[in-house]
Amino acid sequence: MIKAVFFVVIITMISCSSSKKVAANDLEINLTDEDKNGIGLIEKGDCFTCHSINDKLIGPSFTLISKKYRATESNLEMLSKKIMTGGSGHWGKIPMTPHSSVSKDEAESIVKYIFTLKN
Repeated sequence: MIKAVFFVVIITMISCSSSKKVAANDLEINLTDEDKNGIGLIEKGDCFTCHSINDKLIGPSFTLISKKYRATESNLEMLSKKIMTGGSGHWGKIPMTPHSSVSKDEAESIVKYIFTLKN
């Protein structure tokens, strides 16, 4: 009996402490209708060469990206940086080319637009 109570207490402590870490480090972003304006930057750039809204091309669709990543501050920062610096490994071996001419604000607008596709 004592072992069972001890086990329940330990499991409860672990689950509570890990959920607090995630909540503290991963703040949800409040998206507005204005965040849908990022599509204009996508249309002006070369994004549609490798991505589409709904279908996988060379890279994942924007809808798939929105489903994989929650609209959080940390994901906004990580994905914005990925647009500007490029990289690979998140969606396979084909690398995403860097877009160094895209500003941080522009990259964040693009990512916020992508986050709106989840709904």
